Amino acid sequence: MHLPGRTFIARHGETVFNAARRMQGDALDTPLTIRGFAQAQTMGAELATFIGTRQALKLWSSPSGRALQTLAIIAEHADQDWHAVQQDKRLYEMNVGAWEGRSYAEIMAEQGDILNPVMGLFSVRPPGGEWYDDIAARLTDWIAEAA
Repeated sequence: MHLPGRTFIARHGETVFNAARRMQGDALDTPLTIRGFAQAQTMGAELATFIGTRQALKLWSSPSGRALQTLAIIAEHADQDWHAVQQDKRLYEMNVGAWEGRSYAEIMAEQGDILNPVMGLFSVRPPGGEWYDDIAARLTDWIAEAA
C-alpha cells in the first residue's frame, strides 16, 4: 500500500516548548517561535522551488495548531489554498503520556537518559504514551485510507 504520486512530509517548525526542551506530545499545543516561522518559510520556499507553484496538491495535516501554522506558510509559498487542507487526527505527534508538559531534564532526572544517542529517538516508552508500533499502526491506517 502506498500513496499515489510524490509525497512530501514535513515536521512543524520549532515551538516554544521545543525551544524550552519540554515535552509537547499530541495534546498540548504551543505556538511556533520566530525560528519555527523561519523554518516554515524555508520549507515553503524549497518546496515551491522544487515543484513550482499552482501544482495540484493534496494537503494534509494533523489538527494541531503548530502543524497548521507551518502548513499555512508552506501553502502560501506553493500558491495553495490553505483552506483546502485535510486534517486527520492520525497525523498527530506521538502521545508522550505522563511526560507531557515536563522538561527533558526533569524526566531524565527521574528515569535516566530517554534518548537513543545515535538516532535521537526515544529509547524508553513514555508512561501511558504511545510507542513506535502504535504510531506505525495509525499511520498505516491513514495511508491505506488516503491512497
